[in-house]
Amino acid sequence: MRIQYQQLKGHPNVLHSLTGLRPKEFEQLVADIRSSLAASERKRLLKKRPEEERKRAVGGGHPYALPVQEQILLSVMWLRLYPASTPRMRCSVSSLGSPTLPCRGC
Repeated sequence: MRIQYQQLKGHPNVLHSLTGLRPKEFEQLVADIRSSLAASERKRLLKKRPEEERKRAVGGGHPYALPVQEQILLSVMWLRLYPASTPRMRCSVSSLGSPTLPCRGC
């Protein structure tokens, strides 16, 4: 079974427990990230191989398996649920609103 935002949107409490975000907050996060993601991806690909050396246009390869919204959902879920056992990750995850232990200057 694949977790999809459209399914979780109808269950705001489940979405909140998995991500720490309400549906409106998550949609705002996706909008903020999506606006800069395309530009940064193009910049990354052109840095790897300049446009004049390319056989195909930037983005002309195989499409991603997941839409951007699902990629962000899974990233936020992973940041919230999995690395909570390492002290450094606690500090970085705390900015997303997940419960963490107090930072001890790491």
